[in-house]
Amino acid sequence: MRNVSVIVCTRNRSSIKDCLRSLSNLSYPSLEIMIVDGSNQNFAARNQKITESLGMRYIYEKKLGLSIARNKGIKFSSGEIVAFTDDDCIVDRFWIRNLVKNYVDKSVACVTGRVLPFENQLNKDCYTLAERFMFGDKGKNKRIFSKFMKSQKFLDMAFSSISRLVSSPSYLSLNDTAPIPFCCGGGANMSFSKEMFNHIGYFDEKLGAGSPGKSADDLDMILRVYENAFKIIYEPCALVYHAHRITIEQNEKLAHDYGFGMTRFFMKHSYKPKIGILLPGRFLQLLLFELFTLLRKNIIDSRVTYMSLRGMLRALFL
Repeated sequence: MRNVSVIVCTRNRSSIKDCLRSLSNLSYPSLEIMIVDGSNQNFAARNQKITESLGMRYIYEKKLGLSIARNKGIKFSSGEIVAFTDDDCIVDRFWIRNLVKNYVDKSVACVTGRVLPFENQLNKDCYTLAERFMFGDKGKNKRIFSKFMKSQKFLDMAFSSISRLVSSPSYLSLNDTAPIPFCCGGGANMSFSKEMFNHIGYFDEKLGAGSPGKSADDLDMILRVYENAFKIIYEPCALVYHAHRITIEQNEKLAHDYGFGMTRFFMKHSYKPKIGILLPGRFLQLLLFELFTLLRKNIIDSRVTYMSLRGMLRALFL
């Protein structure tokens, strides 16, 4: 049985209570659950009380930045495998079991899982545009990614998201047809072999929420795992449910920050031909979708898409 450390980073988020309760119900015997908290004094005191009452480990981090908090959690963790979810997520009882079963192969360094809206538990379709675009349900099929994938297959994946958008305007999620790392999973449901960090380093603290880059620290890490010839597995049975953003303002801010972070991620890796080409492609994809939403007079989707485009442009010039 592999020892696992689950790390949840939080900052001034009331939803952490529901997340912790779901973590306390995990069906896995060898488990360490850690909360890395960057909240203000009132939130921090409450979070520490709740965390410790559930027998979990509480760590305070005064420096702002999701990557900083994640890195601190990794350094303090004791597990052979380190798993991450977000503080506004509810995890399935068998989440860890379904992640860990994929680490039998020693070349596997990262296993991600499926992220669905929390309301899916009630059989409701509550995807907001921002969540369909940013988080992207990666589908029901298990997939294995390796640097030794054929080059042509990679290029086919790189161009398919644009071609599918042109042929089907409703297509927005970046799932199994999207280029790496977008098809591999994301920060709300990901795990890593702890030994891997000794080979490729920790999360880039210039990326991620609360940093100058605002987001995309998870994409950066997944890409680095892939480029260092480790295997990545997407395991759809490892389920996490994400509480959707209710207000249009929340969706707009999320879309802006993801657009900003996406561009910073592309800029960091722009010297790599296979990655650099994705920036104009992604911008074109969003621009086309914005035109479609305007023609259909879908004002809400248009506002969210516009904010993502605006975030991408701001990242280029700031």
